[in-house]
Amino acid sequence: MCLTPHRGQVDRLHSRRRWRVALFLIFSGNSVPTFAYTYRPPQPALADAATTYEAVKIAGGYNPATNTFTPLKLDDKDISYGGHDRPLVSGWAVFATIAEAMEAGIVEEDMWPTQLFANEESYGTFVRALHSYEECYKLIDPWWSALRTIACGGGDEEEGHSTAADLAERFDEVLGDLPEQWPKPTKKKAKRN
Repeated sequence: MCLTPHRGQVDRLHSRRRWRVALFLIFSGNSVPTFAYTYRPPQPALADAATTYEAVKIAGGYNPATNTFTPLKLDDKDISYGGHDRPLVSGWAVFATIAEAMEAGIVEEDMWPTQLFANEESYGTFVRALHSYEECYKLIDPWWSALRTIACGGGDEEEGHSTAADLAERFDEVLGDLPEQWPKPTKKKAKRN
């Protein structure tokens, strides 16, 4: 005969003790400590539009006073380092200004790259900055939602976009699915005499 209880008996014993403690606390007037929690819904992107515009206007962006978007002229120094001739533009401000334009309803469905970026190099700089963006953010941040919507062509596909790098890869792919952006400069023909 075995006097050692098996695992199922031990689990039931611990479970019964927990219930007895919980019932004692409830009926004795003592309360069980709980987490203090207040739901704070995300703030609309446009709520901070003036602040964002001040942070990004050197490169372009959404102007809330005129409800217009000046295509972003970016280079590596703008987002990452701050250059010799142009000051630093934070990555968050670039992402937020796009979210504000989306929320304002002025971003075109098929021509958004041309509307948001001054040239293909600026678009590439944006994608590289997004790919390397590892700052703290939440999936409920307006810029995250706006960029995901653009990358997914207006759909609400979320699967596979859990990091900024995943989203940047989709931005690399999506350009090929759109009409021609940023017309290539035509070479002028030399006049013959």
